[in-house]
Amino acid sequence: MANLTSTVIFSKKALFLLGAIIALLIIIIISSRFIGQFADIFFPPAPIPATVAFGKIPKIDFSEGIKPVGDIHYTVETISGNIENLASSAKVFEISEPIPIFGNLQEAIERAKGAGFRAETSELGGGIIKFVDPQNNSRLLTIETTSQSTTLESQYLNKLEIVTAKLRSTNDAKNTAINFFGSLKLPLKDFPSEKVFLENYKVEMGTLVKSLALADTNLVKVIFTREDIDMLPVISADFNNPPVYALATDKEVVEASYIFGNIQKYKFSTYPLKGTKQAFEDLKMGRGALNKMPTSNVFPIRGVILGYLETKKHQPYLQPVYIFMSDDGFMAYVAAVSDLYTIEN
Repeated sequence: MANLTSTVIFSKKALFLLGAIIALLIIIIISSRFIGQFADIFFPPAPIPATVAFGKIPKIDFSEGIKPVGDIHYTVETISGNIENLASSAKVFEISEPIPIFGNLQEAIERAKGAGFRAETSELGGGIIKFVDPQNNSRLLTIETTSQSTTLESQYLNKLEIVTAKLRSTNDAKNTAINFFGSLKLPLKDFPSEKVFLENYKVEMGTLVKSLALADTNLVKVIFTREDIDMLPVISADFNNPPVYALATDKEVVEASYIFGNIQKYKFSTYPLKGTKQAFEDLKMGRGALNKMPTSNVFPIRGVILGYLETKKHQPYLQPVYIFMSDDGFMAYVAAVSDLYTIEN
């Protein structure tokens, strides 16, 4: 039988051996990470091969974007002083076209009733129906029954309650907007909170203008932006008129839009890109668009990234664009897919 001394000696050897094995495993893990990092630097992974499974695709319709009235002078003011190179290919996603389904009309009626709008409808043809707020006849809800796209309009610019409204918190207006879409059963799961933008407005002499202080703010525009797709941002053609937004006080929504394309994230193909240098030439030749109306004829470019452009008008594919970033949220964008693989609509 082993005595106490031999048991202690055996235990110490076992603990030492176990510690040595753990230390060796840690060294192996750390070494493999360093080796992987060096391999990525000196032997970068091959770009995603272009499959071009959709064949030639229609050119992106930029008609919703802002076209400058005069000439714009684009200046490269990046840290390096150059337009950076980006990936040589990117994914193109299919966007399914809305198809009429039995029951769409009744679903639209139930959604409108749930938000407090009159059940009696005004059929406009083409599956478009208007609903009236029984408390305010100027507040009209329009639903396209096939796509369930929804818009709200009202004559709020001359409404005393709006002109005199003072908000305690822009977050209250944000919650009002979220609750409005919720009452219509319009999902917001694809719009993460960190991609919801707020802009303050006031009513001044019958027009809506930007407000610089919360004390002067009558309304807040709550802009919902899609979550990134394939780790790339999704932008709207016109920042001030995006597919999904609501203009609200802390008590009611006076204007809204919910036009949400059904992007098939599992139906995609990779396409070769034209490159940032060619995109910059296209931009200078007026083949792109801006997300806001420029206040100057000089557009300093601070950087360029890849992203996707979503429009209110249905397009068959969600395509990548080069986004030229400037100051104060100004962006210019150009189609990214190589011209060899696109056709005119």
